[in-house]
Amino acid sequence: MTSPPKPWARAEDQRAAGPRRFHSGCSQRQAAWRSFQSERRRVGAPLNLGQNWLVYRVAEKQEPNPADFEKQKRELTEAVLQSKRNLAYEAFRTSLQTRLKQEGKLKMMPEKLQSFGAPS
Repeated sequence: MTSPPKPWARAEDQRAAGPRRFHSGCSQRQAAWRSFQSERRRVGAPLNLGQNWLVYRVAEKQEPNPADFEKQKRELTEAVLQSKRNLAYEAFRTSLQTRLKQEGKLKMMPEKLQSFGAPS
């Protein structure tokens, strides 16, 4: 485990020290997890963020709603699938266009493409 960087240390020294650690020796991920596990109205221990310090207090906690989770899960799943479909289509289209150009079966006419869709 690396020790936290000294406040007077140069930026290069801090980068060489490895992942950023807080005063308690935990990483940002661990500190975030601890803050979510904190009790309501409790002030958290100060966190060293390099040149700045962070002191937080958990004002309110909301329990997760399973219905909201399922809705968001479906929406995010569909968004990721659509993104993958678009990526696959663009890869197919680009590959087909390149192959047809190499075979001489596709001739691009930029002047015609510019006028395509323009009002006559």
